[in-house]
Amino acid sequence: MKAILYFAFFGLTLGSTGCITMSTIDSAQGFTIKNAKDEIVQQEKPKPAYYALLPLTIPADIIASPFYLYCYVAFEITGDGP
Repeated sequence: MKAILYFAFFGLTLGSTGCITMSTIDSAQGFTIKNAKDEIVQQEKPKPAYYALLPLTIPADIIASPFYLYCYVAFEITGDGP
């Protein structure tokens, strides 16, 4: 029974969105957004120091993954999802 729970948790962490980690990586890389006229509308400069936060954000995503699952299921049932 414990092995099933471990595999289920492992699968849940692999399938989670990892939004804390992804937003940290996006901020570290920086980005540019262009409009239809190819003009730069918004630019965020790269912040390489944010890569040092990854050892903290990955465990935070693992801890938050059950809440992601709960919200995903709730949104699917109610139809109010993004």
